[in-house]
Amino acid sequence: MSTCPCGSGNTLEACCLPYIDGFALAPTAEALMRSRFTAYSLGRVTYIQATSHPTLLPQLNVTEIERWCLTSEFLKLAVTEVKAGRAQDTQGTVRFVAWIRENGKLGGIHERSTFERMEGRWLYASGQHFPFKMPGANDLCPCGSGLKYKKCCGG
Repeated sequence: MSTCPCGSGNTLEACCLPYIDGFALAPTAEALMRSRFTAYSLGRVTYIQATSHPTLLPQLNVTEIERWCLTSEFLKLAVTEVKAGRAQDTQGTVRFVAWIRENGKLGGIHERSTFERMEGRWLYASGQHFPFKMPGANDLCPCGSGLKYKKCCGG
């Protein structure tokens, strides 16, 4: 059993995989956001589509998402803020930072995602992007090596 890419510390099978495989619905906006990160890391584009708000579907480029998943390594996810989005709510926001290596180069996403619950299911509705801050030279490398950034991916 492998550790879930979402950073929960749980196994993939006990965390995000039941949502991605359709055996359960994400109970909160945060659980949906984490499972979508995991789906990107696994290249499970069908789940990304299924958990996107209907207003976003016309602009989703499945081919581009698949390409991005294949050429990227989703290294680390850090949830920095959660507002509402509990099982009894109809809306919620989750702010996160995701470290991603694309074509050998480290970068990432800093976003506040908005989620909406429709017919009992949480859906990704929109995202507000913020400047992504690279790790400092003496910070631990987000790739999980345990080394300082300057001695690892930043070197």
